[in-house]
Amino acid sequence: MDAQISRLHHPVSVLGPGRRAGIWFQGCGIRCPGCVSVDTWRPDPGSTVSVAAVLDWLRSLAGSEVDGVTISGGEPTDQPDALAELMRGLAGWRAERPSGLREPDVLVYTGREPDWVRGDGARLLAGADAVVAGPYDAARAGTAALRGSDNQELITLTPLGARRYADADRLPRAAVQVEVSDGAVWMIGIPLPGDLAAVRQAVTDRGVHLRGPSWQT
Repeated sequence: MDAQISRLHHPVSVLGPGRRAGIWFQGCGIRCPGCVSVDTWRPDPGSTVSVAAVLDWLRSLAGSEVDGVTISGGEPTDQPDALAELMRGLAGWRAERPSGLREPDVLVYTGREPDWVRGDGARLLAGADAVVAGPYDAARAGTAALRGSDNQELITLTPLGARRYADADRLPRAAVQVEVSDGAVWMIGIPLPGDLAAVRQAVTDRGVHLRGPSWQT
């Protein structure tokens, strides 16, 4: 089974508790105005990799440094077969981890409505411990740690999810995580209104010119 994947990254420290592995799907049919990840909207056959390769990458990470997996995009549910295969693979990965390591959780971001997550999408998202659901609404951008806007809902699906995310909305939003790789600057996290303009101004002041920042393409 293949999937279009925008990028894989570890460690991610701003999209869930602990040091996490991040998996971003490529392609999104929801396309919320104000989305920070416009570069992940368009399907790209050139980003195709096997789900098995994604799982191999996850297994290559030091087990003690993976507290969870965050799946985002793009819109993961736009590739339902690949997402279902990934979820099954994650269940196997969790089962094979040595005892004594912290149990990793799986957090999924989707622009689908919360009612869909609880209804038609429940089988597809089986295996997730928590889901942040709902389209991003720039007019309702808030300060919750893991929700981009106040209309979105953090839904816990398992006892582990309930334990890990029970107090998530009481936590302050972390600063975006900035990574530099192959001449690109990646921002991971949920920026507040004005954050992206501030980042662009900061790098411009340091003589760095951004060509085609993702949130404007």
